[in-house]
Amino acid sequence: MKKLAVVISTILMSSGAMAYDNYSFTEATYGSDDNTEMVTQVSDGYHGHNRSTTLFQYNSDDNKVDIFQDGKDNNSLVEVKHSSWNRVDVDQKGQNNDSDIYLTDYSDGNKVDVKQRGEDNESYVKIDDGSDHNDVDVMQHGHDNDANVKIDDNAERNDVKIAQRGAWNDADVTIEGGDYNDASIKQDGYGNKGDIDLIGYDVDHNDARIDQDGNHNTAYINMWSGADNNVADIDQMGDDSHAVINIAYGSDDNRVYINQTSNDQAYKNVYGSDGNLFVTNQF
Repeated sequence: MKKLAVVISTILMSSGAMAYDNYSFTEATYGSDDNTEMVTQVSDGYHGHNRSTTLFQYNSDDNKVDIFQDGKDNNSLVEVKHSSWNRVDVDQKGQNNDSDIYLTDYSDGNKVDVKQRGEDNESYVKIDDGSDHNDVDVMQHGHDNDANVKIDDNAERNDVKIAQRGAWNDADVTIEGGDYNDASIKQDGYGNKGDIDLIGYDVDHNDARIDQDGNHNTAYINMWSGADNNVADIDQMGDDSHAVINIAYGSDDNRVYINQTSNDQAYKNVYGSDGNLFVTNQF
């Protein structure tokens, strides 16, 4: 069957003098391939409250969605279910914006890019149900932003990168029930927190890295409940930063590397776990 390429473009604009609750909904399902959606939601006078929902479901492959939202209190939701090789780009500018992306039910080889500029923005990405070989990049510029990526339920060989620039930002990656994943957090600024958790059996051979440049930053990497043969790396450049490693409950043969400068502190805690390696360099 010959595939039909469809381009959907939606431009929704609002101003302070008008109602600005715009909503865009698009669904590609049951073998709908090679479709492209472009959504632009721009609010005048720094308003917002716009919503965009995009669904790729049930063998709907090679689709692309490009979402741009400007203002505050905007929300973007993208769900990819049992569909592969899709491209998702979300760009939000302003404050209190929210991006939620779900890759589920054996959705493989998808590419996700989230960019948020401003303050108090939130990005959440979840990969589960055997969804493998996905590539996720989250970039946030500003302060008090939050990025959260969760990988679980036999989702393997995914690559997750979170980059934050500014102050008081929070980045969290949780891998629960997946092997051979790469997770990295890069934070530039002060007062930021990075946290990577490797939890449970069948959470093996993952790479976890946190790189922080600035002062008063905190990095946590936790390996719990049978997380084996993982590599954890924390690099901190700046003053008065803290690195914390917790390995517990039968998490064995992991390797930990910590590099710090200028009045930093490193804490390594092991409980009921064997054969782990710790290398700490403080200059």
